[in-house]
Amino acid sequence: VWRNSTEGGEVPLLYYLHKGLKESVFPTRVCPYTSSPGHDWDCRELDDAFVRKSNPLSFTVNDMGTFYDQASIKHKLVQSGLAMPVSTTLVSVQHMYPCVGKFLSNDPRCDAATCQLCPPELPMATCCVPADSTHGQNMDGEFLAHSGMQVEGGHGMVHPFNWYVPTQDDGLVDIAACLSDDSVQYAALNRQPLHLTCVDDAYCVPGRVYFAKNRTSYGDRMHVMCFWEYDPTDKSSKHLCLPPMLQETIARTFEPDEVYENDSDLCGFYFLPYDTISQVSALFQGFFVNSFDVKWAPQSYLANREKFPHLNYSLVQASTFTQHSPSRFDGPFPFAHKYKPMHRRRH
Repeated sequence: VWRNSTEGGEVPLLYYLHKGLKESVFPTRVCPYTSSPGHDWDCRELDDAFVRKSNPLSFTVNDMGTFYDQASIKHKLVQSGLAMPVSTTLVSVQHMYPCVGKFLSNDPRCDAATCQLCPPELPMATCCVPADSTHGQNMDGEFLAHSGMQVEGGHGMVHPFNWYVPTQDDGLVDIAACLSDDSVQYAALNRQPLHLTCVDDAYCVPGRVYFAKNRTSYGDRMHVMCFWEYDPTDKSSKHLCLPPMLQETIARTFEPDEVYENDSDLCGFYFLPYDTISQVSALFQGFFVNSFDVKWAPQSYLANREKFPHLNYSLVQASTFTQHSPSRFDGPFPFAHKYKPMHRRRH
């Protein structure tokens, strides 16, 4: 709501401003979503008098409920059977490197006389060094419950731990396992990226091909992730391990060549654990859930267009899509049937 953005656009504003909004909602086709900045404010169709006059969409908000505790939220969710919007304070989390091992052995910030104490999550060390990244959500879209919460915003991203790791069977070891036809087919079967490209030349070499090998937990949600580095010019390879990093930082070091789009009807949701809700509410407040009783006017429905010949339903029709759901749960590998039934698995 601030300068054509969602900044400050809290959910309850729909209730308080609905009298001015009830006939100012347009089909998405009028202003298609623009993911890149520059022309995201442009919407010439909104200035078209015909579009405004012939818009069939109209609604009324009859009631709004607000719920703050888990019990009342669950009760209303079961009672209504409808999705409810969630509002919460977004937080950042200060992650820490413990002062152990050679990685920080010469760092002056690990001096016991002046160092920053480790959080309760890291009892194995006294001194810790703050990490650069402070995301309050992990790359699976799950909000974190952590002692180092601070108020700030954040976004979810593609998870690097979904990168395919070739195994070494039937005599195929090291880089040969990564380059085999089986790895290509099994990575595609599992919809996992196999080939990785260097993005940050401080840690890798642009132009070479990388394959995920393994990862080891380290410190506060950090990992030491190792790769095979392959040079296609001379077909040489070597082993490479990154220093301890958060998964968000690993994702900014490499990017996958193969990208598989998720089903937007079934994927792309955030996870907000009750433990996180409890901590955010206690520390910062700002968490609540709303329910709405919204009634759309009969003219809003495409099925009723014959009853309202003076209205233009072309934009409504162009903005109408079918949401599908799987007829049955087919296990964690729904594409497995595409692979050869009797094919011997080498790795």
